[in-house]
Amino acid sequence: MGKPGRPSRLRRNSAYIRLPFGRNRLATIIDHCSDPKSADVSEAKTWMCLICGWIYDEATGDTEHGIAPGTAWADVPMNWTCPECGARKEDFEMVQI
Repeated sequence: MGKPGRPSRLRRNSAYIRLPFGRNRLATIIDHCSDPKSADVSEAKTWMCLICGWIYDEATGDTEHGIAPGTAWADVPMNWTCPECGARKEDFEMVQI
């Protein structure tokens, strides 16, 4: 144990994060992040709204809402919302189609 008033080494180095999704979802994210194909930035990617399933394709953009074709997801403004359900950009996930 550590000194009184000081957290033990184990408690000090431990981090607990409450995730908004289950363990299977976390495993999918970890697998995706460790996949070398996911690091390829030259290929247009698709992003899916987790609320309604609407797909944003970087190659086609969203011209009806001011996002030009070829616009990378990182360049889509933070205040942009899903045209179908109004979900925020944080509610989208990259998917392979």
